[in-house]
Amino acid sequence: MMDNSFAMNDGISEIRRSCCLELRKIADIRSYLSVEATNKLVCAFVTSKLDYCNSLVTGISESEIAKLQQVQNNAAKLVYGKKRSGRATPLLKELHWLPVRQRIECGAASIVFQCLSLPNCPTCLSAVFAPYTPTRTLGSEGRNLLAKPGAGLETCGDRAFAFRGPDVWNRLPLSVQQSEPLSGFESVLKTCLFKN
Repeated sequence: MMDNSFAMNDGISEIRRSCCLELRKIADIRSYLSVEATNKLVCAFVTSKLDYCNSLVTGISESEIAKLQQVQNNAAKLVYGKKRSGRATPLLKELHWLPVRQRIECGAASIVFQCLSLPNCPTCLSAVFAPYTPTRTLGSEGRNLLAKPGAGLETCGDRAFAFRGPDVWNRLPLSVQQSEPLSGFESVLKTCLFKN
């Protein structure tokens, strides 16, 4: 799944190929299905593949994100029986689907939330995240921020989850960070991401 530069291009290509194959299968029977049934099939066979282990790809390039976004756009068009040349953004909003970039951030933020708030979280995960303590009095003092470790290599270190997790977490509003329990957090997070 990973290549020499940890860019995961091969993995993204495999996910894309697999999703396109599923979309073709669903398209073959689309005329016999309602919008709701098509949506369920697409969620089961396509969006589940886009979401699987998506926090591993938090640092991939925008060109790779665009490839996955194209798959999601085609899936939304298939659900509503629209032409492939049409706009997908209104369809994504109507389906309440976050764009791929935001889905990745949502998955990463959920993992960070679980690491910080659940008592039975494995220590190997929870030890990765440390609270940010400023050396002097700053306005960000009560913001519930996480310290970002050094990125190491510019090509790979900044893609590590230990680096990307705090980055995603620190960009969340305080109201989202303080949501309880996990289901409430994910609901508030998704609403926040939809507004942006």
